[in-house]
Amino acid sequence: MPGTKPIVRASVLMGFDNFLAQQGVDAKRLYAKAGLPAPELIDIETDLSGNGVAQLFDDAGRAANDPCIGLSWAKAFPVGGTGLVGYLLLNSPTIGAAMETVARYAVLFRQPM
Repeated sequence: MPGTKPIVRASVLMGFDNFLAQQGVDAKRLYAKAGLPAPELIDIETDLSGNGVAQLFDDAGRAANDPCIGLSWAKAFPVGGTGLVGYLLLNSPTIGAAMETVARYAVLFRQPM
């Protein structure tokens, strides 16, 4: 939609600061650089700037010397940690069926402002 800014639900970052610490990376510095609140101040129900989260991952990949840090995080992320979307993915017979279900009901639980 014109005029809308990309957003990311904060729940996808739940534990990312601890993950970065295990990589020897100062998460608070990276969050601040990306214009995001400190990890301990983020409510998992909050919407974050999509551009800020993208910058966070880009900077984290450089700091951890892991160009695929998004994939590394996905492997470490708790199964079902994204709430409803995670539930739909875990309980669908195929990825295609999960995507269809998410597309059908997304407007009911997520509306851009």
